[in-house]
Amino acid sequence: MFFSHGVYIAKEFHPEKYEKIVPLFVEKYRTSASGYPDALKLHFQLLITGKLSSFQFTSSEWDSRKAKIKASCSWLLQLLNNNETAIQLYNALLLKKRIAIIHSNTDQTNWLQNHEDIVNTVRCLPCFLWHRSQLWDQIKPCVDLAQFMSQTSLLWTELQSMGIYIVGCTFMLQQEGAEMLDNDAKQLQSASYREYLVMDSKKFDIVLDLSTTSLRVTEDHIEEEIQITKMHQRSGGFMDLFEQCKQGQLTQQQFIKELSAKTNEIVETLRDIKEEQQQGQLLTMDSLKVLKQPKEVEKFLFLVALCENLASHM
Repeated sequence: MFFSHGVYIAKEFHPEKYEKIVPLFVEKYRTSASGYPDALKLHFQLLITGKLSSFQFTSSEWDSRKAKIKASCSWLLQLLNNNETAIQLYNALLLKKRIAIIHSNTDQTNWLQNHEDIVNTVRCLPCFLWHRSQLWDQIKPCVDLAQFMSQTSLLWTELQSMGIYIVGCTFMLQQEGAEMLDNDAKQLQSASYREYLVMDSKKFDIVLDLSTTSLRVTEDHIEEEIQITKMHQRSGGFMDLFEQCKQGQLTQQQFIKELSAKTNEIVETLRDIKEEQQQGQLLTMDSLKVLKQPKEVEKFLFLVALCENLASHM
């Protein structure tokens, strides 16, 4: 994160907390006689005690759970202005798809606003799937697209180990330092930003372009998997819930709670079938016929069951 010309790398996701911390380190660095050593001492003090006594800062006063619900899902739904796109994003998350968030408009005069939109969108998406708390460990709110696409970057190595991720991609490739990038990354200098993103299905499944508020998929079968079904369109269901949130009729916490309840209902239904109909055996497509749902719903539920480790292709 970049604040007051300082950088602090942390595994914990809590932007407001580190927005407070980083200027304290910068101030210590600038005002102390030894500079870096004193700033490093401050860092170790924070790690060991959880406090910065000279600045009256206590880490425990910053609840990471509050940071997770601070993002505005209502803002995102208004930005997308299309509940179908939002529900497709929800489906993609539920089906453990790898998602990239971009702004294909690379006009540098709007860079800061585009950057904020990307970060805020990445921050919102884990709220769509509250029961999977590990999603917060699988987000990268702001990465240079060149580094993301580089086959040799440490970032790509980390993403491969994660398997599933939500990445906010900015475009900051400058001439200086470009010689350090491999050929894949250098292609960004001549290829269209948006078109380059759909070239490589090995790195991601879905691209959300905030400039056009459109979803693009890297494989045809993914588009079919995340499509809205009759289950999503039922009265009082997902479509109505997303519309209520977009219109500001629900608070952030109410939306998260109600969406989580609907998600848990799906998962619990699948788990019940597994235990009662299958005697604990993994579900198959045939197992879901007991639900008497349209074929498209059965297929979607089976994919959800696979992602929840409740089903097998066999």
